[in-house]
Amino acid sequence: MRVTEMIDMQSAAVAKRETRAPAPAFGAEDVSVLNKLRLLAARARCASKIDAFGVCSLLNADPTAAAAGYAEALLRLAAQGLGHAPIVYHPGTDEVSRDEAVLLRLIASARDGDEDSLRFLAGRLLAREAARPMIFLCRNLAERLETF
Repeated sequence: MRVTEMIDMQSAAVAKRETRAPAPAFGAEDVSVLNKLRLLAARARCASKIDAFGVCSLLNADPTAAAAGYAEALLRLAAQGLGHAPIVYHPGTDEVSRDEAVLLRLIASARDGDEDSLRFLAGRLLAREAARPMIFLCRNLAERLETF
């Protein structure tokens, strides 16, 4: 095999590895929610760990709890649900991380009242012990999106 053939094969292999799947398409409302979540993510990273059921019971006891409270709790529980610290980009970044996409899809399913998708996504993408509290937080955040 000649050197030029080897270089062509290596170039093709590198190009194949670098090919990325297109970013999922999100609407303007989803991008707005994502940027607000990104702003809250820095505070959530610095906060102490929380007990999933404890925070849900506290938020459930206060029916006037703000959307930001549910969003912050969702971000703080995301590490437990995803099994790792969520990758959250800076506000205004065009790219969407897989973790951000998971959270947006959960919130969008809750907002649209699509219980089947919400349960399916939670069951497939979240740790079992965190799925119920995360669904609770997504539902309540979705109900309050107009105030977020």
